[in-house]
Order: sequence, then C-alpha cells, then structure tokens
Amino acid sequence: MTTIVKTVTANTLPDELRASIDPSNTVRVTVEDLGLPPRHRSADEVLKAINEYRSRNRPGTSLDEAVNRIRELRDEWD
Repeated sequence: MTTIVKTVTANTLPDELRASIDPSNTVRVTVEDLGLPPRHRSADEVLKAINEYRSRNRPGTSLDEAVNRIRELRDEWD
C-alpha cells in the first residue's frame, strides 16, 4: 500500500475537501492507496470480468433447460 503525505496551503485543496478551513492555513494531506479497483469500468472491462467469472464457475442454465424445468414443475400440479 502506498501512502503519500504532503504539506500544502489550504487554498490548493478543492472546496469539498477544504470545507471551513481558512484558505491561508497550512494543511497536511495524506493519500493512501487502498488497492481497491475503480468503481467505474468501461464496457469492455465489464464484459471481460463477466467472461472471466463464467470461465471459473459452472455454466449457467440455457433457455431450453430453464423452460423444461419450469414445464416439469408446472406438470407436477396437473
């Protein structure tokens, strides 16, 4: 995990981070890499992740299999 600590003037911070701190004050900013994946992925990245998941896990149910299972359940009630 990477950590960066930097001392800067508060006026260099975005308003949402500075809040009520006087812009002329000196502040210490600490940034830590949490190692989390980005929240937003491109469509290609999402499709790649889906395909990787599918390759590691059992195959899903095909449409025909699902329809047959539903019909079997339905027929139990007839």
